[in-house]
Amino acid sequence: MQFSRNQLIIFGVVGFIFIFLLLGFFDIIPVFKTAGPRVDLTFWGVENENSFDSLIKRYQSLYPNVSIEYIRFDSQDYERELVNALAAGEGPDIFMFRSDWLMEHSLKLTPHLEDQMDVFKLRNLFPQVVEENFVLDNKIYALPLSIDTLALYYNRDIFDRRGVVSPPKTWSRFRDIVFDNKISAGFGGTSSTVPQAPDIISLLMLQSEVKMVSDDLKSAVFGLNRQALDALNFYIQFTSPNESSLDAFSAGRLGMMIDYPAAKQYIKNKNPHLDFEVALVPQFNLDKPVSFASYYGLAVSRAIERSETRKREALNFVLFLTTNEEMAEHYALVSNRPPALRSLIERYIDHPEYGVFAKQALTARSWPQVDKEKVFSIFDDMIRLSRTKEFGPRRALEKAASEITSLMNR
Repeated sequence: MQFSRNQLIIFGVVGFIFIFLLLGFFDIIPVFKTAGPRVDLTFWGVENENSFDSLIKRYQSLYPNVSIEYIRFDSQDYERELVNALAAGEGPDIFMFRSDWLMEHSLKLTPHLEDQMDVFKLRNLFPQVVEENFVLDNKIYALPLSIDTLALYYNRDIFDRRGVVSPPKTWSRFRDIVFDNKISAGFGGTSSTVPQAPDIISLLMLQSEVKMVSDDLKSAVFGLNRQALDALNFYIQFTSPNESSLDAFSAGRLGMMIDYPAAKQYIKNKNPHLDFEVALVPQFNLDKPVSFASYYGLAVSRAIERSETRKREALNFVLFLTTNEEMAEHYALVSNRPPALRSLIERYIDHPEYGVFAKQALTARSWPQVDKEKVFSIFDDMIRLSRTKEFGPRRALEKAASEITSLMNR
């Protein structure tokens, strides 16, 4: 049978409609997705707007009933602004949430729904440290886009002049380079001169397999630990710098320092011509590498639970950004930050800009801190008192553990 041109056109149109509806039925294209009720969400953070703009637009193109407004804050004021706003019931729906805030602020968050994300899925998607930081009583409270870890920054010119071929992989080699090769390091001081000093102490203790807090999260237990004392003694054997190690390194006056990824851009802005590199942080035991992480995840306010629709949309947005490989990769490229997803870590582990940090995410650890700022201050005091005759390292360590225990039992 021969069909006319008009009949063929009609058959073609009918066939196209059939295929279109079939794809929609199997959810391959969003033909059957009807726009839900209008939802307006606010999103607070400390990142540049460019890091999220395109991601938000992409989400809104898929869910046109959802509007998301991102508001950026200065990192110095962010926690205070956030806590005050949440307490007043005027806070954001979605916000950046730091990895050491869970003990203090978990009651302000709504956990992920198990039908969307459970701990088993979390372990397959992210490195172990994410569970340590964002899971409490088997509930997931935040998910990260990036994981920042402490790494070793070293000045190649200074290394070459001193005849040191490569950065130290172990702390014993680090010590030899400082004392034998006379290469200065931003190490040994409080945070007034070594900005990340308390976190470096934590790193040394965790590398030494020190148990920092009790299982019930009611006491700090490192105070009488011999390995913790050894870690503290290792740190304070180095001469405390008399200026900011970050500024001294940027100016080319320092051979090594330990810092997070953000330091890299700071150095480049300060001294574009400085010849420096970033290497894996030194270890006490190369067979059991441990790095230290401090980073942000994305969380949802508990106040949003009054509306099931708003809650699901907010949680869905967090999942969309953090677990969708395409979105997470876009964020990593735009923000120039190391990724958090295991699949992206594997892909970017040799990346020239953040490969070191990506690799260290797999070995990253941290410990529960009830108040990061106060713990920072307590560790600063511990470093300072360790050098005095009145206290010395052992008593300073015990004092720090006792004060942190008091914090945990407020």
